[in-house]
Amino acid sequence: MRFPKRHILVIVAVASGLVMILMSGLLFMSLSGPRAPACTFYCISAVIAGVLFGISCARLTASPIEDLRREFVANVSHELRTPITSIKGFIETLLDGAKDNPEDAERFLQIIARQSDRLSAITEDLLTLSRLENDAETSGIPMTQIKMLGVLQDALQVCETNALKRNVKLELRCGEHLAGKLNAPLIEQAIVNLVNNAVNHSPEGSIVFVESRKDKGKPVIHVRDNGTGIAPEHLPRLFERFYRADKARSRSIGGTGLGLAIVKHIVQLHRGKVHVESEPGKGSVFSIYLPK
Repeated sequence: MRFPKRHILVIVAVASGLVMILMSGLLFMSLSGPRAPACTFYCISAVIAGVLFGISCARLTASPIEDLRREFVANVSHELRTPITSIKGFIETLLDGAKDNPEDAERFLQIIARQSDRLSAITEDLLTLSRLENDAETSGIPMTQIKMLGVLQDALQVCETNALKRNVKLELRCGEHLAGKLNAPLIEQAIVNLVNNAVNHSPEGSIVFVESRKDKGKPVIHVRDNGTGIAPEHLPRLFERFYRADKARSRSIGGTGLGLAIVKHIVQLHRGKVHVESEPGKGSVFSIYLPK
C-alpha cells in the first residue's frame, strides 16, 4: 500500500516528537548528583518541545502550504526558546554559586518564575488553538440562545484585576434583553482576550469600552480603547499566530502573540467575523459580528 507524501510527513513528525520524549525520559532516569535539578529542567523542556513539535508538524505538514508550515514552526521554536534559554541560564547561575547569596538567589528565582509562567501561557494558548481547530474540523461547538449581558459581565470580571493594576477603567454598555446564539465560554474567552489586549495598550487613567448591540438584526460586540493604536501596515496580519505590531511592548507586558489568533478561531467557529479599525495615537476598535 502506497501512502501519500503528506501522510508520511505526519508520521515522521509524530515519531520525532515521541523519540525526543523517550530520550528525555532515559536521561531523566540516569540523573544524580548536584546538577540533577538543571538536568531535570532540560528533560522537562525536551518533553514539552517534543510534544509541541510533533503536534505542530503533524498538523501543518499535512497542508500543501509549505511556507506557512515553515513560518509557524520557526515562530513556535523562537517563542519557546526565549523563556527556556532564560530559565536554563539562571538555573546554571544558581548552581554555580549564586544560590549562596540570598538576594541574588531570590531575584533569579523570580525571573525563573516569570519565564516559567510565560512558557506555560504559550503552551496553553497553543493547545487552545489546537482544540479550536479540531472542533472546526469535526463536530463544531454547542451553541445556545443566551443573553449577551451576562457573558460580557463575566468577561469583564476576569479582566478587572489587570485593569486595576494598570489604572484603566472598564465600561460596559449592553441592553438587558440583547441575546444571541453562541457558546458562552468561548465568546467570554474571546472578549477577555480583546479587553486585556486593550487594557495592556491603554495609558493610565483611560477607559476601555465594551458595547454590544444589534446591527441589521445580528449581535455585534465592540471593544474600544484610546491607546497607542496600530499602523495600517500591521492590520492585515494582526490575527496571525505570533504576529506582533509592537514586539518589544507585547513581550514586556507578557503577551504570547496568540490571543488575537484565538479570537479569530472562536469567531469563525460561530460562523461570524472579526474586524479591527485603528489609527496610531487614536486607539483601536475590535468588533465581533455574530450571525442571528
